[in-house]
Amino acid sequence: KEKREQLMQWLRNLNLDIHVSEGCYQTVLGLVGDTSKVDMDLVASLDIVESVKRVREHPLIRLPNGTYYIFEAGNYGDGLQITFS
Repeated sequence: KEKREQLMQWLRNLNLDIHVSEGCYQTVLGLVGDTSKVDMDLVASLDIVESVKRVREHPLIRLPNGTYYIFEAGNYGDGLQITFS
C-alpha cells in the first residue's frame, strides 16, 4: 500500500487527477489530465502494477440507474487506467 501511495503522489506531482476504484481483488486508478507526461512503460514495470491502458472517455456514458449522459462536443478526452492486483 505504501508503494501505491508513492506512485499516486508522483502522479499528482504531474498535475493529474486520480480516481480510485477499489474492489475485492483489484484497485484501479483512473488518471485525468495531460497523461502524455506519464511514461507508461515505466509505470507498467513497477512490481505493484498489473496493467496500464490508455482509455478514451466516450461522449455517451451509461449511468448506474440506466440513464445515459451525453458529453457536449469537446468535453471528453484521453486518460490512463492503471490496475493493481
